[in-house]
Amino acid sequence: MDSDRITDMSAPGGRRAINSLMPAAFALGFSTLTVQILTVRELLASSQGNELTLGALFGSWLFWGGIGSIVFNTKPLQSRNCHLARLLPVLAYFAPLTVVAFRFCRTILRLAPGEIAGFVQIAGVVLLFLAPFCFCSGAAFSAAVHRIRSTSLGSRGPAWFYAWEAAGALIGALIHRIVFAGRFNSLAIACVASAVLLSAYAALQPIFGRMHRFLLFLVVPAVFLSPLSGKADRWMDEILWPGFTILDSRETPYGKLHLISRENEISFLLNGSILSHSYDPLTAEETAHLPLGSHPDPRRVLVLEGGYSGIVPEILKHPVESVTLVLLDRSPLEMAAFDQLEHLIAGFDHPKVEVIQADARRFLEKLKSFSYDVIISCAPEPSSIAYNRFYTAEYYREIRRVLKSGGLYYFRIQSSENVFSPQQERYIRTAIGTLTAVFDEKSVLAIPGEPLGILARRDPDGPAGDPDVILRRLQLRNIESFYISDAYLPFRMNRHKLDRLEKMVLRSSFVLNRDMHPVLFTAYFDLWRSQFSGVSGFLSFRNGRYLATGMLIVVTGLFFWGRRKPLAGLYGSVSAVGFASISFEILLVLLLQLSTGAAYLRTGILLAIFTAGLLTGSTAAIRFKPAARIRVRMVGLIQIILALFILGPFYPGWSGGKIPEIFLDGFAFGFGFLGGMHFTFASRIIPDRTGYLYGFDLLGSAAGAFATAGFLIPVFGLIYVVFFLSIMLCATSLSLIILRDAGSVHGSA
Repeated sequence: MDSDRITDMSAPGGRRAINSLMPAAFALGFSTLTVQILTVRELLASSQGNELTLGALFGSWLFWGGIGSIVFNTKPLQSRNCHLARLLPVLAYFAPLTVVAFRFCRTILRLAPGEIAGFVQIAGVVLLFLAPFCFCSGAAFSAAVHRIRSTSLGSRGPAWFYAWEAAGALIGALIHRIVFAGRFNSLAIACVASAVLLSAYAALQPIFGRMHRFLLFLVVPAVFLSPLSGKADRWMDEILWPGFTILDSRETPYGKLHLISRENEISFLLNGSILSHSYDPLTAEETAHLPLGSHPDPRRVLVLEGGYSGIVPEILKHPVESVTLVLLDRSPLEMAAFDQLEHLIAGFDHPKVEVIQADARRFLEKLKSFSYDVIISCAPEPSSIAYNRFYTAEYYREIRRVLKSGGLYYFRIQSSENVFSPQQERYIRTAIGTLTAVFDEKSVLAIPGEPLGILARRDPDGPAGDPDVILRRLQLRNIESFYISDAYLPFRMNRHKLDRLEKMVLRSSFVLNRDMHPVLFTAYFDLWRSQFSGVSGFLSFRNGRYLATGMLIVVTGLFFWGRRKPLAGLYGSVSAVGFASISFEILLVLLLQLSTGAAYLRTGILLAIFTAGLLTGSTAAIRFKPAARIRVRMVGLIQIILALFILGPFYPGWSGGKIPEIFLDGFAFGFGFLGGMHFTFASRIIPDRTGYLYGFDLLGSAAGAFATAGFLIPVFGLIYVVFFLSIMLCATSLSLIILRDAGSVHGSA
């Protein structure tokens, strides 16, 4: 008999279970998503903004949650409500400790300031840090499911708990974005999550009266939201930057910004990546005088993503009419003014200088063609997807479009003076090769040295950058320069060195760096890892091809296994949707970063919208009552819809990061909605094994996070990952759709 037909929502047992456990479900959702947002931000700040490390975090989170759910589901325990109550204070204890542990991630890895951690290093540490909190959260879900399943709610009971947990997660994400972000530090916010968990614990204990519960709710956050949390936050920053003085630090929509000093050297850092040093005359003179000295009449100059190191005063020495500075974030300007460090932003208040706060990609898209004589990019190295988008073919096309005839584009990347390792050759070859694919090889000049200066002319009349011409123009313009001189510049642009660089690097094959295939980002990390280990070549294209073939073989095996073992096919279906769901979330975060560069702050909202979709989908599935004989096929049909839906954000017309944010939010909600329906229908097919299903869902998600961020995206790019996910969803769904007897799943359960 269909258990849903005899379910009475008004029955005392069901009502009592909902009334007693739904606050716990809400608290679980609120606290877990709050802690997840905090750990996301702390991890990005520790990994120089590398968004792919989020795969390690999501994967570890889901892995331990799945293990906790499965382990707690293996042995039936007495009084599950009591055991759930015991888990809540444990979670409250580990919430702030987990955030603090992530703050000290770099210290535990023994990384020097500025050193980059590899994906394997990050994954290992994150897997360790998340074990206590996530294991207990998975166990709490399983404990609640066992308690509710014995009530009159029947198969719909676990779905109601799942829906309330999703509602708590949604509220937690929204409160963090609207109330907490930018006002409280991470430690204080984590303690609020602890207070919510302790309040849910009090609600489960009959010995606590209403006044005790009220005081417990108020006192705990009041203690941790005191000035002590701010002092603790500053103290942790000082430990993380030994030998440096923290002049100022603040949260911005784009990351954790620090203003640090050491021996009269002052630097701005965003998520550990250097935005600029204090005044460096060599850098300032080269960055300004090489491109402007190569142009016969530079009138309009555009500086993108920087200008804090004394570049502007050097530019103003030339006969320019206007200098436009485009900055993603004005926070460094405010910090410099507050700390009386005006020399870092010298020239910003000049009448010829205009400072615009905007994303460089969006700014260029709105410009008319032929707008500037010289464009200078000061973007950091491509240590993240956010910075990689300033080195892609799509970006260079926008640069070329807005340059006037004979206009010049200049930027600098990491290099060496004479000797190039294979990893360094690949990095330089990819960066310059992508530029030559847009500007023409004859119009590009690479200037050897550390760093490597790259100059590109809009018209293919031959490269600019003749040292004699530059020196003569500086002399005619009465420009005094200490480094760009007769003694230095001919050495820097020696013809023998130029030819040697071209022979070693520029004439080799390369892979085009694209927004959707960030190969320069991968090459940059390979270059860094090569300095510390010998495993950088593991994720080569050849190895990637073999591993991808192996993954497709596994997917095919799941199809035939599901045909022979219907229950295993259902477990495989739930795991596949979990794999695709977390992979899709990571892809949406990367698309958000490509579109706005503000994933650091906006990720929480994206997760909230995805969670809202889960909540809505779960609620819709609870209210819908399909016949038992067609539920299995409905699960398979939802997977087919997901396989098609996942292709939507990668419509070719939206390439280059031009997809509107509202569509990203819509895709997040839609995928969450379908995923919530899928799990709810699956749990109603075998309600006595919902804990196992939840565990397989989380383990599949964990595998998806690790595989997508650590392997699939770095090797194949975003587009091929989407097609792989669609194929996987279709293969694992067909075994359920074409079952001869859908009731065999119930029978095997």
